[in-house]
Amino acid sequence: MLSLRFGDPSDVEAQSGELGFWLAPEWWGRGVMTAAVKVFVHDVLPLANARRALPVVRVASTVYAPNKASRRVLEKSGFEFEGRMRSAYRKNGVLVDGDLLAWVAPS
Repeated sequence: MLSLRFGDPSDVEAQSGELGFWLAPEWWGRGVMTAAVKVFVHDVLPLANARRALPVVRVASTVYAPNKASRRVLEKSGFEFEGRMRSAYRKNGVLVDGDLLAWVAPS
């Protein structure tokens, strides 16, 4: 599953989006999600921007810090690390940090 939320066109975040993804374990390690995120950023987003009054220039995504595979999916798709959010999530009863990565359109 790949999901994207765009900012409200009348809001200060009108030109930003948030990306989330999940993949069933039996598909891990096959490059499926990396391919999907790359297609989204490089093919789908430009088409969506052509229909928007204000183009999306930034897409952010957060991953659990211990989840190196999800972080790598984003990095391979052009996202860059922006920061660590300490104790941001509770997973299996334990607080874990989150990593924030973002793709920013070339200027």
